[in-house]
Amino acid sequence: MRISLRTILVSLYRIVTVLAFVFSATVIVFMAFGYTYNPLDKKIEQTGIIIVNGSNTGLQVILDGQEIAKALPTRILSVKEGFHSLQIAKTGFLPFRLDVNVVNGSVSRVPFVLLVPEKPSDRFTPFADMAGVFQSTAGKVSLAGASKENLVFKQGDLFWNVNPLTKKKTRIDVPKNMTDVVVEPDTQRLYGFAGSLLRAFSLRNGKIQLDHEEEFPYTRDGLSFLQFTPNYQQFLFMLNSEIVSITRSENDKVDFITRFAQTIRKLSWFYDTNHFVVALAKQVQFCDESFMNCYELHALAENDSFALDTEGIYLYQSKEKKVIYFKLFSAESTFLSYIFSEQVSL
Repeated sequence: MRISLRTILVSLYRIVTVLAFVFSATVIVFMAFGYTYNPLDKKIEQTGIIIVNGSNTGLQVILDGQEIAKALPTRILSVKEGFHSLQIAKTGFLPFRLDVNVVNGSVSRVPFVLLVPEKPSDRFTPFADMAGVFQSTAGKVSLAGASKENLVFKQGDLFWNVNPLTKKKTRIDVPKNMTDVVVEPDTQRLYGFAGSLLRAFSLRNGKIQLDHEEEFPYTRDGLSFLQFTPNYQQFLFMLNSEIVSITRSENDKVDFITRFAQTIRKLSWFYDTNHFVVALAKQVQFCDESFMNCYELHALAENDSFALDTEGIYLYQSKEKKVIYFKLFSAESTFLSYIFSEQVSL
C-alpha cells in the first residue's frame, strides 16, 4: 500500500500538535504548582506563587522593582522563596506596599487590594445638616451610629434616632446601667454591657427587643469595651492605650494587638472585622488589622465624632453641626483590605 507524502505530513503535523499540547499542558501544570527551570543549575526547582486579588486597571504591579502587571487580579509565578517587596501604584492614589513571604510550594495570597486617593479629605461629601436638632445645653452631642436612612446620636446619657432628611428625632430607650453601647442602625441592632452581661437588642420604632444575653466571663476592671462582631464571637477592648481582641471559643484566645503612642478617642471595626477606623487627637485614620499601615482620612476637631456603615464613614462636625460622608467600599476611592498575605499549601 502506497502512502502519499501529504498523508505523512498531515500525520506528522497531528503528532507534533498533540506533543506540543501535552508539553505545554505539562509546563503549565508544573508552573501552576510552582515549578520552574533554572538554566544556571540546569535543573527543575520548586518556587512559590503570589496571587494578588482586586478589581482595578491602569495601575502598576511591581515586584522587587520590576513591573509585573497593569491590572488586578494577577498571578505571579516562579517567585523564589523568601521575602519580596510588592507595590501597587496608580496615578492619583497612595501606593500600596507589602512585604510578601514566599515559601516554595505555597501560594501567598493578597486577597484584595484597594487604593486610597492622595487627598482623601476631598472625597468627603455633605450628607446632612443637624442645625437646630439638638440643644447645646442638654449635653455633648456625638454620632453613635449611622446609615443612609438613620443617624443615631448620643446626647449626654440619651440616644436619639434622627432621620437625615426630615431631621425628626426619636428617643431610643437604652436599658438602665447599660454601658459601652454600640448602635448599628443599618441592621437595627444595639449592643452593650449591663454589668458582666453582654446584651444585644433589635430596634423597633425606637423601642428595643432583647435578642441575645449572656454572662461575660472576663474581668472588666480597667477595660473599655469598644465593639464586637454580630456573631458575638470576637470582642474588642482597650486597656489604656493597648488594644485587646478576645475570640470566643472552647479555649478563648486573647490577643494584645497593638499600643498607640497617641490617645485613642474612638476605635471601630470596619465591616469586614479585619480593619479599623481610629479617631486620634486631631485626625481619623483607616488602619489594617495590625495597625502597621494607617492612613489619615480627615482632620478632627475636639468634639467631632464618626460612625460606620458597610460602605464608609459618617463624620459629624460638631462646630458646623453637619455630617459628611466618605465612601470606603470602592476600588477607585479607598485603599486596602486584607493587607497581609495568606499562605496556602498547593
